[in-house]
Amino acid sequence: MCLAVYLSLLLVFSYHQQVTSGSHVLRNQPGVGLSRNNTLPMMFQNNNDEVGYLGLYVVYVLTVIVSAYIYNRQKHSMNVAPIPESEYRPLLPYSESTIKILLTSLNPVDNRKWRRKPWSWRVFKVLKTPLEVLLLLCIPVVDPDKEDRNWRRPLNCLHLITAPLLCALTFQSGIYGDYMIQGQFPLWLLILLLGLFLSAIVFCTTTNDSPPKYHPLFALLGFVASAALISATASEVVSLLHMLGVVLSLSNTVLGLTLLAWGNSIGDCFSDITIARQGYPRMAISACFGGIIFSILI
Repeated sequence: MCLAVYLSLLLVFSYHQQVTSGSHVLRNQPGVGLSRNNTLPMMFQNNNDEVGYLGLYVVYVLTVIVSAYIYNRQKHSMNVAPIPESEYRPLLPYSESTIKILLTSLNPVDNRKWRRKPWSWRVFKVLKTPLEVLLLLCIPVVDPDKEDRNWRRPLNCLHLITAPLLCALTFQSGIYGDYMIQGQFPLWLLILLLGLFLSAIVFCTTTNDSPPKYHPLFALLGFVASAALISATASEVVSLLHMLGVVLSLSNTVLGLTLLAWGNSIGDCFSDITIARQGYPRMAISACFGGIIFSILI
């Protein structure tokens, strides 16, 4: 996969260099002015650059898809012994109340792990618990490895209210937080009303035991909310680093090569590390290449 990405990068940049050198030759020829006919090669050059970057991203996506297909095929071809079902099953069906499901879902502390860990881990866990509760409250998580796919009806209904508000208040450093529709109606209030309406529909048409058919759509909502939160956090970190460079009287070149370059990669670093810790290392490695290529494409 890395070899294919490297070759496609090499082809695109070599082609870009040839087109750029050709345009310089045309501009340096005597008698060539800025006429309409001479602007056509520049237009074709811009279009070719866009097509080249788009082709690079498509090649990368196809490479990842083919690699995943080959990996899954080899995995299924192996003789894996079936996992025996557990013989311990409850004699009577038990369903938790809605309030208990909500409180359990918002609890980031595992009691068994809490008893095994040292005091230093407990102190750090207490410090980051408010942030974890805030993330659990705003970002839905769909886990296909679980039987219920992490369906929590009260919390998921609450996500329909908090996640859109989070996106509106953090997008582009919160410039839409005070936006007024036609100067009269605030945008955040409209999003709040729509979220209340959707959450009421979902709460009345679903149950606590089984997820609905449209439950995978919550993964898309979680992705958008996570991207907005990471983007806002990275923007604030970049602003702090830029201020630090101004205080230290660093030049723009040194600042761009060091502090700002690190700040621009913080968002991808956080997301890739989180994905790898959740048990998806192949996805994290693919995101290390795909994020950079997609940024070049945009």
